[in-house]
Amino acid sequence: PVPYYFESVINDIKNMTMELCTKKNLQLIFEIDANTPSKMLGDETRIKQILLNLLTNAVKYTKEGRVKLSVSCNAVREKVLLTCKVEDTGMGITKENMEKLFMPFERLDHIKNRNIEGTGLGLAITMQLLNSMDSELNVESEYGRGSTFSFTLEQNILDFTPIGSRNWLARQVENKSKFQTSFIAPDARILLVDDNT
Repeated sequence: PVPYYFESVINDIKNMTMELCTKKNLQLIFEIDANTPSKMLGDETRIKQILLNLLTNAVKYTKEGRVKLSVSCNAVREKVLLTCKVEDTGMGITKENMEKLFMPFERLDHIKNRNIEGTGLGLAITMQLLNSMDSELNVESEYGRGSTFSFTLEQNILDFTPIGSRNWLARQVENKSKFQTSFIAPDARILLVDDNT
C-alpha cells in the first residue's frame, strides 16, 4: 500500500481508454462520486490494472453504444468503501459461458469473437488481484444486451477533502482546443519518455 490521489488514477485510466473508444466510435462515460476522498492508502498500481482490464475488455466486446465507469463511495471514520462498476452495451454473456468466464486462456464465443485479440487472461488476473485485496468481481450480463462488472474495495483515507463534481471527459477536449504551437525547431532532437507505471 502507498499514498495515492484518486483523481490521478481516474485521469490515467481515462487517458488510456479514450482513444480505444474513439476508434470504435463508442461513448465513454465516467460517473465518479463527488464525495470520494482525494487521497487514500492502497495498491494504486493494482487498482489501475483492474479498472483498465475491465474497461479495455468492455471496449473490446462492444461494437456500438457506450462503456461506462461509475464509482460510488461510503466513508466510515478513516476508511472508505469504493464500489466500482464497468458497464457496456456489448454482446453480453450466455448463462453457459458464465462458468468459464474466469478460467485462464478461455475465450468465449470463438466464432463470433475470432477477430478479437487477447489471451483470455484478463479476467482471471483481475479476479486474482481482487482476491488478494479481500474483494471479488461480480458479473451481471444479458446476452445480446451487455454486461456489468463490479467490485468493492476498502481503502484507508489520508485526506478527507472530496474530489468534487466535474465532467471528467470534458477537460481533454477543452485542452485540445486550446493547444497552439509555441515554437518551431526543425533541427531539434527529442527524447520523449512516458511512464504510466
